[in-house]
Amino acid sequence: MATALILLVLGFVHSAVFSGTETGYYRVSRIRILVDAVSGKRAAKMILWLINRPSVFIATILIGNNIANNIVSTGGILLVQTFFVTGNHTGDIMATVLLTPFLFVLGEMFPKYLALHAPYQFLRRVCPLFLLYVILFLPASMLIGFFNRMLSSLLHGKHEEWRMILARKELSRGFDEGEYAGVLFSVQRELTKNVFAAARQSIRPFARPLDAFPRLTQSMPPETLLAEAKKHGLCEFPVFSENPLDEPVGYLRTFELQLAAVRAKDKPVPLPIRSLESFEESHSPLNALLLFQSTGESLACLESEDGEITGLISVSELRKTMFSTESFPPPTNARALDP
Repeated sequence: MATALILLVLGFVHSAVFSGTETGYYRVSRIRILVDAVSGKRAAKMILWLINRPSVFIATILIGNNIANNIVSTGGILLVQTFFVTGNHTGDIMATVLLTPFLFVLGEMFPKYLALHAPYQFLRRVCPLFLLYVILFLPASMLIGFFNRMLSSLLHGKHEEWRMILARKELSRGFDEGEYAGVLFSVQRELTKNVFAAARQSIRPFARPLDAFPRLTQSMPPETLLAEAKKHGLCEFPVFSENPLDEPVGYLRTFELQLAAVRAKDKPVPLPIRSLESFEESHSPLNALLLFQSTGESLACLESEDGEITGLISVSELRKTMFSTESFPPPTNARALDP
């Protein structure tokens, strides 16, 4: 009888540990674990080590849960045989019927409830014991990992794609939790999401074609240029040579042109024409913003692989999209170049 009780207790405890750890693994905040691990907390370092090895973790969970359930079944059969004299498989059936509700509540439901509401605290308590079983089950885990890699190769990289999808969902959940806790404001949350979304986009949908701009030449007086800029609502615009069919020779900022117009009343001054940078179409909006930041310019040409200018890209358009709540990419016929 003592042996049966010991087996039952061990089975229930280990079933609770493996079931709760599985829920805590998917529920815990990775950002908090990373911060605590960097600060030197030992438990956080152990949890982070497990998180960075999902194949080993899942394999340990599967093996441990099966062993724990078998221990419970063995203990239940021994306990039933102690009190009842049964024949054939009657003891197995009675043990299963009697222990299933207890195993479901104590070994599955209750630990999952605790891990769901306090995942970090639960993982900190059970992590040392779980790491022990990671080491014990490592040969079997490596075998499972081998079959997992074989399956991934057959699926042509789908495994890594799903990992990235799960990572993005986890990051999105972290933003939501940060806003709920008061750490992030809604505008910061949207900005962060847009930054990650922009890193995966091409810069081409953000460009505006050359024919969408008025054909203003560098020989025009500042007053005429200002009137056209106000008419079209532009804060910067390209200027062309005497032949408007040529490529732009640079661009003008409206406020600099306004200052030049004021000074031109006293004496003639040259137009403050700025040089146009050239960005490749393969750039992402995030890369383009970094290039704008390094050069100090606000308008650039977008070039194709053949070196032809396919449009103009504005830093104000990119910044406005970063703070937009609309999904990426924005419409290609977006007109606004003003901040």
